Amino acid sequence: MENDAYRQIIKIQEITRHILGTYNMLRQMEKDGRKESSNYHELVMFLAASLEIEKSLYQFFVRKKNVTKETIDMLINVVNKNYIDYPAINILYPKTDGLINNRIISRLKTIYYANPDVFLTTLTKEDMICIADEDNFEGINYLYELCPILAASTNIRVAGFIEDAIKVEQKPKVKDNLIDAKYYLSFLSDDLEKTYLRNNFDQVPNTFSQDVDVPYQLFDVGWETNQKVKNSYGLSVARTAARLLMSYHDYEYQEIDTRTKITILIGLLRTGFLYLDRNTASDLYDELMRKINDPAQQRLFPKQQGLRRIIEIAFATNEQTLHRVNQGTNVPPKYS
Repeated sequence: MENDAYRQIIKIQEITRHILGTYNMLRQMEKDGRKESSNYHELVMFLAASLEIEKSLYQFFVRKKNVTKETIDMLINVVNKNYIDYPAINILYPKTDGLINNRIISRLKTIYYANPDVFLTTLTKEDMICIADEDNFEGINYLYELCPILAASTNIRVAGFIEDAIKVEQKPKVKDNLIDAKYYLSFLSDDLEKTYLRNNFDQVPNTFSQDVDVPYQLFDVGWETNQKVKNSYGLSVARTAARLLMSYHDYEYQEIDTRTKITILIGLLRTGFLYLDRNTASDLYDELMRKINDPAQQRLFPKQQGLRRIIEIAFATNEQTLHRVNQGTNVPPKYS
């Protein structure tokens, strides 16, 4: 990485650490019941001003796209080897340096992949199969517009599920941990952060269905193609969450140290199901139940009644509402 880029990353790390410090004060004020105070509102305004400074520092990488990829690779391979593109998973084990570097990597990747030529290199065989019935140019343009929207809608929807869990959680320590998760997720999610700044970190709006269907209505692609893409994306999200949930015993659903992590993953699993059509959701339900019932899985994690119930709720939400969310609760069920 060239010296100018290195110096710029140091500046970005400094402002990012400053922004995280502001987030820490905000989340503590909400836990203390001071969210409606004038100090809280002033702190939100201070955060907005800090974000403008941060934005100006990233302009260096907007101008120097060739440097951006090298910087991303360095940050992932040297600084944060555990980075993945799911903020909801990155907040399961929140550490200061990890949160800071995840935010920086995410924003650099947004800048880098905004280049249509670079975006082309990210398309998979599965992506191309999804748009096979469309004009190639229109299909790729549609994916270019839709992919960021899918990522943003996932983070916003998971935040909504976390908020639902905060409202009904009875254990004070778990409730505090969920409030922490809400702010950490905002810190790592650019679109969620913008949403929260507009509404003073209150309940995120429930516009899931409209958000994820807008691109196909603007492009000359069919509804079937739109649903194929959403199915592919939703399956990836749900399977990722389910794989992690399968590593928890039933008794861990009530333990303070793991209950928050499980709740976040439930939100991610349920969000994944929301993208799916009925048939795909049904197939995924059967697939996940087969994995739970597999003898090898049962030897390591017997019963897993909690996970079974979670999958049933996720499937029922999809089946009953067809992408209309905010029904039911995201709090893990009680099993012993």
